[in-house]
Amino acid sequence: MALSSEFGKPDFDFDRLHSRGGLLVRFDYERGPYTGRYLAKWDDGRGGWYDQEYEMALVADVFEPFVLYRRFPGEFRIGVRLRMDAFRNTVRRRVEE
Repeated sequence: MALSSEFGKPDFDFDRLHSRGGLLVRFDYERGPYTGRYLAKWDDGRGGWYDQEYEMALVADVFEPFVLYRRFPGEFRIGVRLRMDAFRNTVRRRVEE
């Protein structure tokens, strides 16, 4: 469940809230190094689902390449995340050797 409000006048129209209250649903799938994520957002004021997000990723030690699609605002991303917990463990192992 999500609730939000805004005060004052935003400098730009894209700074306005897209939703004032609604429901967020998220599903994560992990199998070995593969992960999949799905996020959906419901807004009572809009009368339905207004955003969906799909992500596929591959855990490759310290790095996590991913592909992400968001229905709103309609963007597609390809990138690599640095997994800080794995990075910290790798550095710690090398220092202890």
